[in-house]
Amino acid sequence: MESLVVDRLSADVVHLNSHKISSLTPELQFPPLLEKLFLEENNSLTMIPPSFFRHMPVLLVLNLSHTSIQSLPPSISKLSSLEEFILRECSLLIELPPEIGELKNLKLFDLEGTDIMYLPKEIGKLRSLECLRVSLSAYADDIKDKTGIQHIIPRRTILKLTKLKELSINVSPEAEWWEVELLEAIMEDLLFLPDLRTLKLYLPTVKALQQFLKLERYNVPIYLSLWNYRFLTGHCEELPLSVQLDTEETFLKLEKCVKYVNGEECNDEMVELIRDAGALYLRRHWTIKKLSMFDIRRLKYCLLMECNEMQTLVDQDDFCEQKTKSSHSEVEILGSLQYLSIHFSKKLQSISKGQIGRNSLSCLRMLALHTCPELTSIFTECLLHNLQNLAEVIVEDCPKVNCLVYSESAPSSNGPFLPNLRRISLIDLPELVRISGDVCIAPQLDTLLVFNCMKLDYLSDLEIPRGTMAIKGEIEWWDALKYRRSTWESIFVQLKRDGSLMDQLAEDTNSLQHFLELKMSPSLPGQVNQNSSRDTKEDMEHVDELQIDHNVDLPNETWKMSTQVPYDDGCIQRKNHLNRSLIKPFQRYICKLNLFLPSLILSYITYLDISGY
Repeated sequence: MESLVVDRLSADVVHLNSHKISSLTPELQFPPLLEKLFLEENNSLTMIPPSFFRHMPVLLVLNLSHTSIQSLPPSISKLSSLEEFILRECSLLIELPPEIGELKNLKLFDLEGTDIMYLPKEIGKLRSLECLRVSLSAYADDIKDKTGIQHIIPRRTILKLTKLKELSINVSPEAEWWEVELLEAIMEDLLFLPDLRTLKLYLPTVKALQQFLKLERYNVPIYLSLWNYRFLTGHCEELPLSVQLDTEETFLKLEKCVKYVNGEECNDEMVELIRDAGALYLRRHWTIKKLSMFDIRRLKYCLLMECNEMQTLVDQDDFCEQKTKSSHSEVEILGSLQYLSIHFSKKLQSISKGQIGRNSLSCLRMLALHTCPELTSIFTECLLHNLQNLAEVIVEDCPKVNCLVYSESAPSSNGPFLPNLRRISLIDLPELVRISGDVCIAPQLDTLLVFNCMKLDYLSDLEIPRGTMAIKGEIEWWDALKYRRSTWESIFVQLKRDGSLMDQLAEDTNSLQHFLELKMSPSLPGQVNQNSSRDTKEDMEHVDELQIDHNVDLPNETWKMSTQVPYDDGCIQRKNHLNRSLIKPFQRYICKLNLFLPSLILSYITYLDISGY
């Protein structure tokens, strides 16, 4: 310990993260001109001594994330130079002292993952604040009644933070008190934040959504002036988990994301909000029969789960209707969509029906279909011509799929189609007998994964090009192949039935992670891809740049969140992955019965998953 102390005395930056520190004792000496102090990931740290910050007059950055502190000492007021205060995932922290108002130079205040019962009125003194992220307790209303606090969010406080560029307020859907606070303490205050560019809010009811959409500045709706947002709307009671936690969490960080839960019909307010969205997470919409009921021409990323009435995404009637209304000769539907993942769609029969225009779905690069019991095939003739940019397709647990290409509408040409398709994953397809039939697809295929598709006993050169790098599957399936197995013997990779198999399959079917890793696939030699996105530069940018939680990058800023917040999301994802590994072999197959099992049983499985049992 003495050597460590000596090393720190002359430093202006001290890193004590993950040092298993349980108390901040006098032995932990700090230099008098300390500028940055990192104490995150010390889970045993529960208390900060009352005078701890008294001798840190020039401290600029303080990170206490992932500690077990329950309060902040009064000496916090001495940090008059502090610019960044990070308390992410301090789940035992339930209140802030009034001395917090003395941090007059604070620009970033990150309280996500805490359990704050109320915001002190002194928050309004933080006039330099540019980014405020806070998580409020679902039980804040109970504490308010017991302590006599009048409001969880003091009225006319947010409007004083006129330099805010990012505002993120997390609250559990169980918080029945939230709508009142939202309407009375936040909604109108947003009008007084001229620099606001990133907003994250839960809009629980149609009334709250209507009020938000009516907010205008200079006759322009506020939400249209935002560069990034994340809105959760609908009656969001807790539901059984049917998708990987990290997939959902990552999706919700995408640019201009709307999560709509337990919706019915299609109200005008929801249509207006989704029209501007870049990412849509639609979960348990009870009446939607096709995705094109929404105006989603700008949509790039779409995650659909448990929309049991949906039969197709778009059909010929939509195309004809829009073509009649449009003055352009060519109409595109879902023309900007790049990522599409569908889970537990009870009545889904097809991706498209009929002729939908050559540019419809032309930007799609990732297609993942999980547990769609009525789906029989994937690619119609129209889709084969349209999906020039498709890089990966995953089909899992679709018991009626016998061929990926719709056999009753053989294309006029034998291809090759899907020129940029690099990866095909086929899992739990008991009726699959051919991949593409007599249609040549995927001339650039790198990897074919086959698991539990025992009727697929025939592969041809039309389906598997000679340049394929790997064919993954069970040895029993491989031995049962009837035609030219020796042609691909050198690239076969056996999937071993051991304890890691389910984890490996989970990784192989993590479509969103694969999508984030995708690079722009080159076209065939000498071929100009006419169906690429209109903005090539935008397509080539990594999706991480669209995340709003940790990498906000606003023009004309003097600092960036990505460098200012040394926080590792990967750490949380790895922990979730380890927790799931014990339950995965059972959960994988039990989740398939999601449409039939009582919610009580699935909730118990979810509890085991989250708890790590």
